[in-house]
Amino acid sequence: RLHSRGVMTDEEFANRTQSAILELQTALEAYFYAFVVNNTVEQAARDIEDTRLNGIDQERQEHGRRAAQAILDELTAR
Repeated sequence: RLHSRGVMTDEEFANRTQSAILELQTALEAYFYAFVVNNTVEQAARDIEDTRLNGIDQERQEHGRRAAQAILDELTAR
């Protein structure tokens, strides 16, 4: 999305993509990260508050891990 807007150079885009790949790989390898899927700001805020109050919901985490893996797969396929 950022690249198509033309708001950064190819080098900046490559650097950001590489950073995203490393961050996603790190998060997916460790189980102390809480994943939040940001479909809407309101839902993400509710999920964060629920995690804060009640701990990590495993079903929501598996959904988040699948979403993160899909993003990682897309980034590394380029």
